[in-house]
Amino acid sequence: MILDSHTKRGVTLLELLLVIAILAILAAAGIGLYYNVRLTVGLEEEERAIVSTLRLARSHAVLGERANEWGVRFDNTDAASPFYAVFEGREYASALTVSTSRMAQEIVFQTPPAGLALDVVFAQGAGTTTPTSVTIGLKNNPAQSKTISVSGQGIITR
Repeated sequence: MILDSHTKRGVTLLELLLVIAILAILAAAGIGLYYNVRLTVGLEEEERAIVSTLRLARSHAVLGERANEWGVRFDNTDAASPFYAVFEGREYASALTVSTSRMAQEIVFQTPPAGLALDVVFAQGAGTTTPTSVTIGLKNNPAQSKTISVSGQGIITR
């Protein structure tokens, strides 16, 4: 077998550029997928945190802690900085705020709508309340949302 001394082994510039282009496309797709998964996980974590906050307030009310009603305020009056807060008392304006949680930047309240607030107040002893629901969603994808419902008996579901 005769080997041609002019045969070169290796890769051409075109082959190298093609591989780099394929890797760039795969990296861009992976980053987009990661970002969407991160947002979805963040939405689910915020939903769990809200459910936990509602259950905590109801628990305080049922146990009659400090002989008072307990509630959670969902405040969307400043859409740039929505929050929810646990309070002790009949209404948020005159109540003692126990804790406040700010929503993640990419998550917004859909209910209550922008400019409004919603108070969920649990009756002392019974833990009952006015039936309502709170909906949160992704700022850039409102179709992806989670709704937390509170029945008149104070049962919290998601």
